[in-house]
Amino acid sequence: MKGLEQWKWFGHVLVLGLFMLGAACGPEDPGGDDAGGDETGDIDQNPGDEGNPSDEGDPGEGSGNEDQEGNEDDPGNEDDAANDDEAANDDEVANDEPDGCPKEGCPEDDGVKDGGDIKDGTKDECKEGCEEKYADGDKEGEKDECDEHHDKCKDWYCPKDDHKWCGWKHDCEFELELCPLTRLAAYWIGSRPFFKMDLLKDMDVEFLARAPYDECYAGIGMPYPEPEGSDEFGVICPDDSLPKRNEAYVWGMTKVGDNVIFGTAPNVHCLVMDSYLGIETPIETDAWVCEFGEATSMRRDTRAPNIYFYDMENHELTNISPDPDSEDDFEAEAGAMLLGTLGLRSAGSFEGVAFLAGPGLGGINLFAFDGETGELLGAENRTEYTDIREWIVVKGALYTGVALRRGEGGAVLRWMGSDEDLFNFQEVGYVPGSAANLAEHEGRIFVTTWPGPEVFGLFMSPLIPCGGLTEEHQEEEWKNVWSITDYEPDPTAARVTGGGALTSYKGHLYWGTMHVPGLAFRAALHDPDLELDTSDRKVLAATFLGTHRAISVFRGRNFGSCKEKLQIVYGEKYLPRYDPEEQSYTIARSDFHRNQMQCSVPLWGPSGLGNFFNNYTWAMAVLDNHLYIGTMDFSGLMASFASAFTPFDDDPPVAAEMLVAPLHVECEEPVECDDPMNCEETVESDDPLCKFRPFLPRRGADLFRISACHGKASAVFVDGVGNPMNYGIRTIVADDALYLGTANPMNLHEDGGWELLRLTKPVCEKDSVCEKDPECEKDPVCEKDPECEKDPEYAGCPEK
Repeated sequence: MKGLEQWKWFGHVLVLGLFMLGAACGPEDPGGDDAGGDETGDIDQNPGDEGNPSDEGDPGEGSGNEDQEGNEDDPGNEDDAANDDEAANDDEVANDEPDGCPKEGCPEDDGVKDGGDIKDGTKDECKEGCEEKYADGDKEGEKDECDEHHDKCKDWYCPKDDHKWCGWKHDCEFELELCPLTRLAAYWIGSRPFFKMDLLKDMDVEFLARAPYDECYAGIGMPYPEPEGSDEFGVICPDDSLPKRNEAYVWGMTKVGDNVIFGTAPNVHCLVMDSYLGIETPIETDAWVCEFGEATSMRRDTRAPNIYFYDMENHELTNISPDPDSEDDFEAEAGAMLLGTLGLRSAGSFEGVAFLAGPGLGGINLFAFDGETGELLGAENRTEYTDIREWIVVKGALYTGVALRRGEGGAVLRWMGSDEDLFNFQEVGYVPGSAANLAEHEGRIFVTTWPGPEVFGLFMSPLIPCGGLTEEHQEEEWKNVWSITDYEPDPTAARVTGGGALTSYKGHLYWGTMHVPGLAFRAALHDPDLELDTSDRKVLAATFLGTHRAISVFRGRNFGSCKEKLQIVYGEKYLPRYDPEEQSYTIARSDFHRNQMQCSVPLWGPSGLGNFFNNYTWAMAVLDNHLYIGTMDFSGLMASFASAFTPFDDDPPVAAEMLVAPLHVECEEPVECDDPMNCEETVESDDPLCKFRPFLPRRGADLFRISACHGKASAVFVDGVGNPMNYGIRTIVADDALYLGTANPMNLHEDGGWELLRLTKPVCEKDSVCEKDPECEKDPVCEKDPECEKDPEYAGCPEK
């Protein structure tokens, strides 16, 4: 273990800084920026075994994973009791003012005061170290130089009780040698908790279905050979070609009785790189291929999606996609419409009718099926809308959100249809951006948007009357209760951030963010106001790290009232930001870099829920009194880029180069063992990054669970639910179990293509979470705050 600890700091600083850059940062004046770091609390991966030093990813006391004393400006993170939502942040009584609204409910010490970010005694140690260093000198200005070193040291982050590799605090001159790039690397890696590998492991996974092989691939720009036949896995390909799964996502999913109905989306990562990032050079990796303009298909990498019907009673999967070659004109017309659909991005059901819809070449395409039989009921194209993402049922009515034509924002629709008029929708509200995700909370519909004319915001409908929202409500204000600029200090990053999933849970509305990897980087490079020197690799690397964002999760309650409270659940107190004076992205503990929330201290932990690569809060659902959060983790894409490019070649796109360079290290993979901390002998390479690799997050999507009693997020899976090729939990339906639809665009990999999974939590007799569940029947939030009770105007609405 001693050798591993010696390498740890080196790996922290270099893994995304020097190694990405390919050149060391010299003793360059950092321009007065204080080095950044995350000072939030640990992510509780294993509530039943807290503080176990043998958990992989927690290398002893010096890891920073449970840095309580180092979090002095956030008293709410000092211990489990203080981390309790009600004790630390929701105590209305303690924050009430006699003649006005309550205070925001954040820790009183929300700033950096006199080295408050440093463990007790560090400030004096640092000063003593400086004074000792210059004690024998008599040069003019030495005392001023020592004071300058001391000022630098006081804001440098040192994890709890780590005097081994954080000994830099005794030599403050080291601080002056950190250039902005290494600071950004240290910010993202060096002070971030790692995943403990001792996960909850308390859910049974039932594999239901996977995308079939649907094509034979012979090489970029080559014609696709005809299959030689088919079997249970899909098409059988000739020896000179590879079987390919184009269907990447379970993009929209709903459940009717015992039947799961879902629609797919093919090669989504290729479409994103093509349209969002402007990458046109074909890419073939060891796991996937995107041909872009060199494809023999006129549609490049697009393919027709499919619609599936899974019968849980008989465990049978049936493709119910309408056939464009059918002799039935009704089905043939719907099949032709499906051919022109990019993917079925949303699904919802009501009164036995299942709707699936997605963007097409001329608007959105909607398909309706009988939820019990899978029979096609109808299809319709709506040219006034360009996108559609989610459906919800609220008080006996079905709603969905759409994007209007470019620059016009979005709308919320209510289904008013019948058997005779299936596609009768009314617009019941407008929002400035594309309506993305919807949830009901406090008797209203809340909507997250994607950026368009305005930045991503959270919008709230008027109170829903017993009859539901109607066209009359479209003229009422759908109030903007929060925007990304209320948190994000960097305008470029804010401009490209989208809204993620949201749901109501135990008196709070939770919502998350979405970040297309590399999109903010590209936006910054093309922004003439930033004056970036794009010929300088150091500037490019700093810009990539400075614009990168891992997902943040927020929550709020009592929206629009005097008692409104908004909190950062997982996020960053300080964020990288472009500094015009430095003409570079920088990070520091300063007001310039502080997030914009009134209470700037994250409640439970850092962004990404501890994982740098979590870029999309993709799905949320509540089951058995627990909130589940599924993410997209782009580390798998990053790793597969590494198989296609060598670092610092001139050919790969700049964005790709920034992504793949850190992974160009050949290491022996550690063998499986009970104690990963003692597996270092299996890592044979002398490269320091190989010593660091066991502590990096695993490839694959992450699934987290928040317990009503315990609080915080515990990791259920961090490896794509057993398949690292699953980079996203795209859809979740909570019913008798959790039904997961994955995102997996690894079209050439044997484990590629979407998966349909069913997760159940076994009945437990003596489980730390289950034992506490009965205490949650009486919600402590509502007990303390009478205004949590439902408004009489809608509390008595009968369910339809």
